[in-house]
Amino acid sequence: MVRQGNVLQFTPPLGYPLGITTFILRGYLASYPLNPPLDVPFDVEVLACRTTIDPTNVTVQNKFITWSDPALPYGIGNIFGQYRQVPDCQYPLEYEILYEDMTNSPGVQSLANPPEITYNPQTKTFNIEKCSDAQALADPTNSYDPECGNVPYGKVFRITIKVTLPAEPTQAFNNQVSFEVIIGNVCEDDTISFIEPIQDVTYTIMSFNPYLFTDRPTIVQNEVICPVTCQLLTQDGLEVPSGWGISFNPNTVEFGLQTSNKALHGTFIDLKIVCVAVDSTSGPGGSPDIAVNEFRVTFRDECFDSVIQPAVGTSKITYLWQYFAWGYTPSDQSLQ
Repeated sequence: MVRQGNVLQFTPPLGYPLGITTFILRGYLASYPLNPPLDVPFDVEVLACRTTIDPTNVTVQNKFITWSDPALPYGIGNIFGQYRQVPDCQYPLEYEILYEDMTNSPGVQSLANPPEITYNPQTKTFNIEKCSDAQALADPTNSYDPECGNVPYGKVFRITIKVTLPAEPTQAFNNQVSFEVIIGNVCEDDTISFIEPIQDVTYTIMSFNPYLFTDRPTIVQNEVICPVTCQLLTQDGLEVPSGWGISFNPNTVEFGLQTSNKALHGTFIDLKIVCVAVDSTSGPGGSPDIAVNEFRVTFRDECFDSVIQPAVGTSKITYLWQYFAWGYTPSDQSLQ
């Protein structure tokens, strides 16, 4: 204890016994040492060190990963050394990791980690991964993360690192820092195109047993797990009117044509198959990417190119007033 003028200053060091310490303030007359001194006792109660946590130097970073990307590690070991105790009571700090699904359950924190994020307390490292190729090999049934069998979508998680002082619970103090894990929708980068598109079609109209013509273009995506919608339209972007014998399966992108309506002979219709990468932003101005297959269907009667062949017979000799019969064989190749 140090006296500064009429003020007594006492700073108990770490390790000083906790509890009540009695001090005596003695007063005496310096000029009359024979007079008895006057002692005034007073008590000082020493409590546990009171500190606050200074997180000024703590830095965390948001992390971004795209659905199906390889695993992204994020070590946070340096974070724990960035907290300061003021004053330095040298208390051991404890840390708690809390997870919050900002997309599906905002405001709900949980100690249980989501499938996308795991934490190794020994290495103090997060591992961030969403439906990567490595996960697909290790877990082909998607039992660990069922969403890997679904259409990708963007997600955001908030990870909170909560710091507590278990050695001094009376302070009821905690401090926390948070960062976000942003899982981007891989489908935003999806592009779509056709290889081996449907070419122009000439359909021969048969009177009996009209044949079914089918064809489909081959779709190429850079992200095959992403959704695509397709439709068959006229060149003007309208629905194909009935009466043409045309069918289309948007799931298989198969074009079909079957008709016996010979009134269509000599006509044509211009069509296009339009496929859209629904979640893509790779098109102009961030619009969805689109692939278009344009083609023309021309209708022709089966008899249009028919050629009449002469009948086949043999020469005969006959006489006046004699009965004569001549046989011939009609060609069976009249119609082509």
